[in-house]
Amino acid sequence: MSDAVLHPSAEEFDRLLRSEPLVLVDFWAPWCTPCKMLAPLMEELAQRYAGKVTVAKVDIDKHGALAGRYEVQMIPTVLLFHKGRLAGKQVGMKPAGVYEAMVEEELSIR
Repeated sequence: MSDAVLHPSAEEFDRLLRSEPLVLVDFWAPWCTPCKMLAPLMEELAQRYAGKVTVAKVDIDKHGALAGRYEVQMIPTVLLFHKGRLAGKQVGMKPAGVYEAMVEEELSIR
C-alpha cells in the first residue's frame, strides 16, 4: 500500500472534504472481493492525478457512520466530491475508464 491513498478517520474525512477541491473516495471492506480488485486501480488513480485529486479509502466496518451518511448500501462504492459536495457516484466494480471519466469531467469544470 502506498502513501498516495489516504485512509482517514471520520474527523479527518470531514477536514479532507473541506480542504481539498477534489476527493475521490472508495468505500470498501477487507472481506469484499470486488473491493480488493478495485484497490490497485485506486492506487493508480492516486498516482496519476497526484496534486489534482486526493484519493481516500474508507473501511465501512470501521467507519459505518460515514457510509451511512452517504447512503452507501453496496460496496465498493466510489464517490467523488468537488469542493465538499457530492459530484459523482459509482456503485460496484467498474472499468478504469469509468472512474477516469468521472474525475476528468470534474477537472474540466473546476
